Amino acid sequence: MATPLDYFHMEAVERLERLSSGLMDLERSPSDESLIGDLFREAHSLKGAAGVSGLTDVSEVCHKMEDLLSGVRDGSEQVNALMIDALLAATDAVQKMVAASVEERDCDVVPADIIERLGNLESSAAAVAQAATEDAAANKPITKDNPDGMESGPKQAPKQECRAAAKNDSTAHGSREREGQPEVAGASIPSRGPVDGNRIQSGDKTGVSFGQSAVADKPPAAGTPTCTADTVRLRVDMLETLGNRTGELMVGGDRLRQRLGVVRELHGLVQREHNRYHDDPKVQQVLQPIATLVHRLIDDLTTDFTVIESLIAEIHEGVLDTRMLPLSVLFDQLPRFVRDYCRQENKLAELHVDGADTRVDRQVLEQLRDPMIHLIRNALSHGIESPEERKRCGKDPAGTVRLTTSRRGDRIRITCEDDGRGIDRRKVLAKAIAQDLITEAEAAELPAGQVERLILRPGFSTAEMITDVCGRGVGMDVVLSRMEALRGTLDIESDPGKFTRFVLEFPASVATLEGLLVEAAGHTYVVPTISVERTASVKLSELQTGGGGEALVSVEGRAVPLLMLASLLGRKGCDQEPPNAIPVIIVRHRDCRVALGVDRLLGAQTIVGKGLGDHIRSVRGVAGATILGTGLPALILEPAQLVQDGGTKLMSHEVLDRATEVEEELAPLLVVDDSITTRMMEQSILESAGYAVDAAVSAEDALAKVEDSTYRLFVLDVEMPGLNGFQLTRKLRQDERFAETPIIIVTSLAKEEHRREGLEAGANAYIVKGEFDQNNLLETVERLVGR
Repeated sequence: MATPLDYFHMEAVERLERLSSGLMDLERSPSDESLIGDLFREAHSLKGAAGVSGLTDVSEVCHKMEDLLSGVRDGSEQVNALMIDALLAATDAVQKMVAASVEERDCDVVPADIIERLGNLESSAAAVAQAATEDAAANKPITKDNPDGMESGPKQAPKQECRAAAKNDSTAHGSREREGQPEVAGASIPSRGPVDGNRIQSGDKTGVSFGQSAVADKPPAAGTPTCTADTVRLRVDMLETLGNRTGELMVGGDRLRQRLGVVRELHGLVQREHNRYHDDPKVQQVLQPIATLVHRLIDDLTTDFTVIESLIAEIHEGVLDTRMLPLSVLFDQLPRFVRDYCRQENKLAELHVDGADTRVDRQVLEQLRDPMIHLIRNALSHGIESPEERKRCGKDPAGTVRLTTSRRGDRIRITCEDDGRGIDRRKVLAKAIAQDLITEAEAAELPAGQVERLILRPGFSTAEMITDVCGRGVGMDVVLSRMEALRGTLDIESDPGKFTRFVLEFPASVATLEGLLVEAAGHTYVVPTISVERTASVKLSELQTGGGGEALVSVEGRAVPLLMLASLLGRKGCDQEPPNAIPVIIVRHRDCRVALGVDRLLGAQTIVGKGLGDHIRSVRGVAGATILGTGLPALILEPAQLVQDGGTKLMSHEVLDRATEVEEELAPLLVVDDSITTRMMEQSILESAGYAVDAAVSAEDALAKVEDSTYRLFVLDVEMPGLNGFQLTRKLRQDERFAETPIIIVTSLAKEEHRREGLEAGANAYIVKGEFDQNNLLETVERLVGR
């Protein structure tokens, strides 16, 4: 259940986003009284909410921000870059403090430093104002009331000293500002918070300029409401649960279709018997009513199924739509990133955004965060020249970076283009050779269109010096890897001296995908069709052998390595004679093509993908899971990772001479978990290690299974409907057959009291899901029961 602090966090995210964007608007329009008032109210409201929530430090920082904005509002403070820097730094600090409070962890922000920085700005403004008053007094004409030309009141400090103090203070702020700015390389974008659908409208163009005015429409002022009467907040975990239940509902619809097919078969059987004994009145008397009832049942079920299928489709479409967010959620954060980078590197740049109202799946949006940061940083660092260099080239001193988004069917295209120096192909080739990424012979034969793609290699950089923001060779390879994970593509176009353009294309949603079902070692897997070039059947007699003993197949006249999918997944082949031909699927990983051998091709279908739990998300080669129409789970594979990791796992004799040793029959292990994803993943990990495994969906299901079977180890979840894992452990220990059987508890309950309860109940091992990895589980199992 959400706590008051959780609700404050959601409110704070909204207000901090509006403060951040509004402060940059204020830098461009320092005399906008409406905007100043909105920013003041945002800081004031945030101060009050933080105070009520017991976050005193946050409240004090917001109070100081409010004081400074109050001075701007009444005219005693003047807006300048130093002020905006300090207020933005305070906004970042508040965001970190709020996040740390919600997550109950320490925060490295020192509120006193932020408050001092804001207070010094007020002092500097007061000193400047005092100096101005002194100037006016010094130049005041001698009159009857003021014969000396002096101002009455306390003696003022000499104006030169006031100005010097203001200047020195400003210099001090300049150094603090550089230290206080967020590192560009580590810039982050808030991952939580409601969507401000009014921030960027359809067909909009958002411009951000530093050093000159931007030619673009201005976003709404800070304080624009983000919540209307027809909107509600929904926690992400609730949305994920709803999506999972909808996927299971679709599986139920598929199973209902299969049941309807069985009833139709029954009707056909009755009809055949009816025709067979048409001359026997007694048989006819019995079969006729049955045939009539079955026929009526088919009509009723068909009608009901048509309605249910339509409703399921509508619900599924609606749930998918609730997962969709506008790209403005991400793009709204980029102007701040551009501003900070340009001030740090003394560059001028404008950011223009078109099509930020395009909607994508929330999971896709999360995956785009790092690639967009890297693309923008690459454009500013390597593309946009310095103002002086641009002037020498006859360009505007301020460069332009443009993000353009469009949708084509179910795929999204984002173009990131800059009008900078372009890609110097000769320099790229020279750097690639110097960094041993390619040889001189390979460089000479490299097609022109492939030279630009060298910048996507891990470790590659054309920067002359390694800094905290460039030269480390980390960035563009991340963009490519993320596009591959999204089953997308990345293209590069460049004209030296004119522009560089990156084109990203990827699916709008990863909740559903087209997959090719294959069977390997008796298990069904899903391979995304976007990764499959073609399928084929290869005769064993046509296999070739490479220099390293690896098996090769000929595809379009070129030799392609053959890897058996079962071997890549660590599963053993079946104990039968190899067929005369092997079904293969040809997949491409970057510039490499590989043939994956399988046992059977089962056809293509649209599937609903399910994410993996945090504790099993790092399993390479697995992108997710799904439930097939049969009701059985299947893993969704990531061919690129499998190919990348498995290049040396297959020798030709594994294909030509399939021979498996028959192992001694041992009792299976039993995995008990009500989460189908966790249950399936744990089962897959154990089976990949060679264990026979059964699964149960609840404690009650497990107790039913042990009535008729015996097991040599149990893997139990704790939080399940009905009996929990601790209670199940006690019941198993009461059964003399399992009094000494090892029991492993795998749960998200991490407190010491929970560990103690599990061990007191009789468990042999306790694994917290947050610390879970497959090696940990396998090592624990091996230690308890061996291989």
